[in-house]
Amino acid sequence: MPSKYTRRNPLLIPALLLLIALLIAIGMLVYGYFHYVRGDAGLRGETARMQEELAKIEDILARVPAEAHTWADDADASEQVWAMVNTWASADQALNAVENRTAEENAEIAELTARNTALADEKAALTTQLTEAEAANAELTAANATLTDEKVALAAQLTEAEAANAELTASNTALADEKAALTEQLTEAEAANAELTASNTALTAQLTEAEAANAELTASNTALTTQLTEAEAANAELTASNAVLAAQLTEAEAANAELTASNAALTTQLTEAEAADAELSATNTALADEKAALTEQLTEAEAANAELTASNTALTTQLTEAEAANAELTAANTTLTDENAALTTQLTEAEAANAELTAANATLSDENTALQSELESVKHQQAEKEEEQEALRQENAELNRANEALVTELGSLSANLDATQKALHAAIDESTAAKALLMRLLGKSAAVPGHTGTVTVKAVVDDQGVIACVEIDVTGEEEGQRVLDPRFVAQLEGRTLPLTLGEGVDAVAGATITSQAVVNALNLLTPEYATPHDNLPAQ
Repeated sequence: MPSKYTRRNPLLIPALLLLIALLIAIGMLVYGYFHYVRGDAGLRGETARMQEELAKIEDILARVPAEAHTWADDADASEQVWAMVNTWASADQALNAVENRTAEENAEIAELTARNTALADEKAALTTQLTEAEAANAELTAANATLTDEKVALAAQLTEAEAANAELTASNTALADEKAALTEQLTEAEAANAELTASNTALTAQLTEAEAANAELTASNTALTTQLTEAEAANAELTASNAVLAAQLTEAEAANAELTASNAALTTQLTEAEAADAELSATNTALADEKAALTEQLTEAEAANAELTASNTALTTQLTEAEAANAELTAANTTLTDENAALTTQLTEAEAANAELTAANATLSDENTALQSELESVKHQQAEKEEEQEALRQENAELNRANEALVTELGSLSANLDATQKALHAAIDESTAAKALLMRLLGKSAAVPGHTGTVTVKAVVDDQGVIACVEIDVTGEEEGQRVLDPRFVAQLEGRTLPLTLGEGVDAVAGATITSQAVVNALNLLTPEYATPHDNLPAQ
């Protein structure tokens, strides 16, 4: 039933219809746009239905100027207006739901933004890991190249060592052959030296024998020379005696003449002297023969002595030559001994060098084996790093795709949110203006005592006691300003009077008395108490 207030204001119904149409259109646009974006088919049908209602409202509005004067007393029109008010309240609740959904979408966008940030951080971490892996791969590649170079260098050193070992082996073989040859020469020289020593000993014995024979010949020659000297002395004596005898003979012959008388005696003496001369001649002849024999013996002895001297000289020469040859052989033997010692030293050094080269070769072989193992390990690590890099690249690609999808979704949500927020802001602005207009045209006020002052409430309430919109004035309250919280106001709108605090309406913490005062003031606006706001009953 229309109230007295509506009958007194014939333009109220057209204004309400216009306001309701605007609010329904705004709610329909926001609600329908939001759920069209979200792809809700059921809500699209609801939006279509709301568009049909809007068409009806627009039709009613088209008839407002011509029929406004007939609606003042038209009960059906009044009920239709209040039905529109209820529809507007529903639209306002839908708008609140959209705002709540927008808040949820904002939270979801914030969550997506946080996820995007986390993904960006994870992508940055993976990029860092990828960079570090690439750096580690580069280091492994460099280490692999270094190991390869070292392996090549060691292989070259091993080849050089093997070549040097082969050269030392060949040199060792040549030295061994040379040592064998020198040993054979030394053996031959020692044999020749032994033969020369034996020959020298024999020559020395022969020389000793020749010197003994020479001494004997010299002694015999000396004896013969002494005998010859004695024979010559005897011959000289005989010659002197012969001369004396010849002189005596001459004297005798002279005296013979003188001593004719003594001829007989002298003849006897002469016979005796001749006999003695014959004896002396025989003796002289024997001495001459003995001298000739001795001379021949002396000549033979001198010839033998000359032969012995020549033989001795030859033997001395041979001995000198043998001694020189022996000295040469001794020097050669010494040289060969020194050479043999030097060759033995060289052979020992070569064997030591060969052992060192063998050890170095074994060390190089071990190092080469170790390098091969390390190279295989590096290759294995490099393959693992490449697999990790490939996995990181794939994960990075997946993160990039997920990030792009999130960025796309976030962009879409952001665009939708921007459009929704713009529509909401426009709807809120229009709703605020509509509420202000509705509050000015249909609002009723009630004032009750609060905690420290007066609490005034102005609201639009339909005939069934449903609260369409509420305004609260707590200017005189010190602690009651908290009831102006939109959440407290939102829980009042759409509810049916009378209200009870704590049953669907929660008090504001710290402002319980003021919250109860607001509920009390609203209960005064129930339809049975409905009066124009300028004729409120005294409190």
